[in-house]
Amino acid sequence: MCENNKKSWWEALGATAAVIAALASVGSVYYAYQTVKEANEDAEQTRLQQTTRFQGIVMSTCIQEYFQIRRETVGDLRQFTDPTEKQKVEDLYSERMYGLHFEEYNLFRQGMIPQHIYALWLESLKSKIYQSEKYYPQIQKDKFIQDTQYTNDDFSFFVSEILGATNDTQIGDIVEKEAQRPRYQ
Repeated sequence: MCENNKKSWWEALGATAAVIAALASVGSVYYAYQTVKEANEDAEQTRLQQTTRFQGIVMSTCIQEYFQIRRETVGDLRQFTDPTEKQKVEDLYSERMYGLHFEEYNLFRQGMIPQHIYALWLESLKSKIYQSEKYYPQIQKDKFIQDTQYTNDDFSFFVSEILGATNDTQIGDIVEKEAQRPRYQ
């Protein structure tokens, strides 16, 4: 009987050790899960911070280009008195603005310009096409609108929709719809 008690005692001790080991394993797994979860959250936070930082750099570059185009245009308009030369400057202004907005569209489609900022820029573009400014030429609409019957250009279709919008809310809706499209690869 004594031997059975010893055997039972050792079995109980072994079972207790197994339970403690199982609890330690569960604790280790839980700790590892929490560590991985925190690492993933940290990685996501870092990714968001990097994306935001990168978007800021992209927007800053676009804004710098915008003001450079305008500054150079004003300088060129002041330099020339001949109407033919002034018209060339106005044409170049519209072409450069087209190029900038084409670049911004593609950056937006890649997620590099936030939707709300891009919508504001398009509202400004539309106003500059339909309203003249004191020191700057009016942007020529025909530089932005190509005959969409003969082109398969996403940008031309998009700009046609923007220019057809009757208010800023519609522009925001068009931008939101465009943001839902798959990004360019």
